[in-house]
Amino acid sequence: MNLNLRHSMTVLATVLAATVFLTSACTGLVQTEGSRHHIYASLDELIGDSDLAIEGTAVDQSTIEDADGGTLTAVTLATTIQYSPRGLGLKPVDTGAARGAAPLRTSKEVLVLQVGAPGAGPAPALKAGTDYLLFLTRSGLKGKLTDAYFVTGGVAGIFEAADRATTKGATSLARTSNEDTGLPETLTRDQLDQWNPTRPS
Repeated sequence: MNLNLRHSMTVLATVLAATVFLTSACTGLVQTEGSRHHIYASLDELIGDSDLAIEGTAVDQSTIEDADGGTLTAVTLATTIQYSPRGLGLKPVDTGAARGAAPLRTSKEVLVLQVGAPGAGPAPALKAGTDYLLFLTRSGLKGKLTDAYFVTGGVAGIFEAADRATTKGATSLARTSNEDTGLPETLTRDQLDQWNPTRPS
């Protein structure tokens, strides 16, 4: 009788231990799946992950559907300046996956995509009439969206004219992300001038 009781207690303990292990594993999985995009620890890291760095004005906004039926916000940016900061497109966090930055643009218009409908996506929507400095990544999509771009890191790559003036008149551009605290709060005109600015013709 005592032997059977001991055996039953051992089985129960094993089942409880397995349950705790599985619960912990599932909890960890949920936390991992629910995590936000990569948090950037430095400006160099953001630059390395980006294919394009441009300054300009959002002039048009529309909602489109991707190939899988998802909603995207498409914003046309009238580019005023393209930058070539050192390390652009070289992905310094993974030196074996260097991509190469986008060539100098001849077209002033760049199509920028954001996930979700305006105001309903995970990142704040770019607003028509507002001036930005954007760090962008090639969309990787096919068809008419082949030449489109996503904002690097969802929101990390968005800097807005700090004084709400036009980008040419603004002395600095402010980070819009509250989570990527490793990025500078502002980028000054002197800093941007070190990035070999060119103006699309």
